[in-house]
Amino acid sequence: MAGIVTEDKLQHFKERVMQPKLNDSLLALERYYEANKDKLVQDLLDSMYSLCQQVIVLQETETKADLGYITFSMLRTELIHGRAFYLVEATDENWFFDPNPCTIKADMGWAFESWFKLGEQLEWDMLAYQGTVIKPEVEQLMLEAAAHYHQYVIRLARYALRRIDALPQWSYVNRHTQFEVRVGEYLDQSECVLKLDESVKEESDVRLELEEVRSADSDEAPLGYQMLRGLNLSDGNYVQQDIRYSDFSGSHFSRSQMPICIAVGAHFRNCQMDGVNLYASLLNEADFSGASLRGALLRFADGSSGLKDEAQWTMPGFEPLNFSGADLTGADFEHADMRGAIFVGSKVEAVNFKYANLQGAIFLLEAKEQLNITEQQRFEIVWQA
Repeated sequence: MAGIVTEDKLQHFKERVMQPKLNDSLLALERYYEANKDKLVQDLLDSMYSLCQQVIVLQETETKADLGYITFSMLRTELIHGRAFYLVEATDENWFFDPNPCTIKADMGWAFESWFKLGEQLEWDMLAYQGTVIKPEVEQLMLEAAAHYHQYVIRLARYALRRIDALPQWSYVNRHTQFEVRVGEYLDQSECVLKLDESVKEESDVRLELEEVRSADSDEAPLGYQMLRGLNLSDGNYVQQDIRYSDFSGSHFSRSQMPICIAVGAHFRNCQMDGVNLYASLLNEADFSGASLRGALLRFADGSSGLKDEAQWTMPGFEPLNFSGADLTGADFEHADMRGAIFVGSKVEAVNFKYANLQGAIFLLEAKEQLNITEQQRFEIVWQA
């Protein structure tokens, strides 16, 4: 360590020692998650089962109001003591001000096992710095890094809660008209992973919101994480909107202009979207299953799944974009990034996949002769019998 100025030693440790090992640790977590996510889903739903049982008992005795929120909270104090328990709270519409929350703890050790191992490694690595890097400083660096591992809990919750209706107790839980499941840090920022809204939405109001002009760097996403099913939004001009993780299932978007939209994780199941323009939109994790996209424009759209870079971790990978059972007749995917996308059962006659990235995309074997694609694209596709 000779020649390093004392005040730079912690930065040197962070960049030269910790960062490469943190990157490897997170890549390993990504692989573990992908290999085990369906088992992990069941573990999370088991936690929801226990919480729902508690809520149902109290609601039957009228000592618990309709639920407004369920919140999964990372507890840094638990991490410091070598545990990865999340506090799960079911609260009424007052959220954290509910005087009588139902609570359980959920073990998220799977997401933090490699974090604990990394911390042990760094405590040994720190010794080479001969006291110029000390344990409290390394612990602080580790607590900052915990946010990356926490992102996998968010990812699992969002993936698992697609199946919440399969939980028998769920239908017996009385919920407020507007209900959310959120994952975050205790009494701090959190992210919505499920939103149920039974209030009536006026199509004219939603259309006005979608047609409002927003700048490219706007942080506003008024229609993100919304429940907007069964609306007629055809022939609209919805340029550059942020509609991430919103549910438009059964809605009509035919001939609508939606270029450069952020539609990550949006649900367009069974939508009518013939002639829609999704040019250069972000479609990662979106669900178009059963939708009609005849003649749709998806040039330069990004619907890739997994990690952007297999060697450098920046964020958790995306779940596959889903076109299962969709009618894509005459759609234009030129230059689109469709890595890992699911096209099982979709109609692909006269689809333009020129220059499209189809690596790992899944098609039925019977569609092979219908596709006008290069030999390289044929080689990279996963053909399903």
